[in-house]
Amino acid sequence: MVKSLQYGIKKGKNLKPKVKRNDIIDDKYSKWLGTQPCAVTGIVAERGMGANNIHCHHIHGRTPVRNDYLQVPLMGYIHSWGFSSYHSSTKADFIKHNKLLIDDVIEFFEDIAKMYVEKYIDEGNEILCSYDDIFKKQNN
Repeated sequence: MVKSLQYGIKKGKNLKPKVKRNDIIDDKYSKWLGTQPCAVTGIVAERGMGANNIHCHHIHGRTPVRNDYLQVPLMGYIHSWGFSSYHSSTKADFIKHNKLLIDDVIEFFEDIAKMYVEKYIDEGNEILCSYDDIFKKQNN
């Protein structure tokens, strides 16, 4: 994919986030996660940028610390496309619109992220840090 489309170029600046000291980045895991079913719909799709592609959503964002193990696969229209997507609505409206039987979407996503990390390990893959370090509480 063209780099400018993948990360966005604004006035000649690359908008790809800079790696910080405490970031946990695992591109191999992120690539694998992009092949998994959507955490909300269960739909399997190609990873991409469109509404009908899988997006990997960082549960706590990328600041202050990026953690690639704390992300979940979401269909584009669930993640960021449209009025009822995660990034376009309140957490309560997102839960209601998607008919999720949960109280807290962040806790739900964290539980799903744990399931995916465990599945990744069960398939014989290695993670880049200790399991406990992945899931220690974020400072946001």
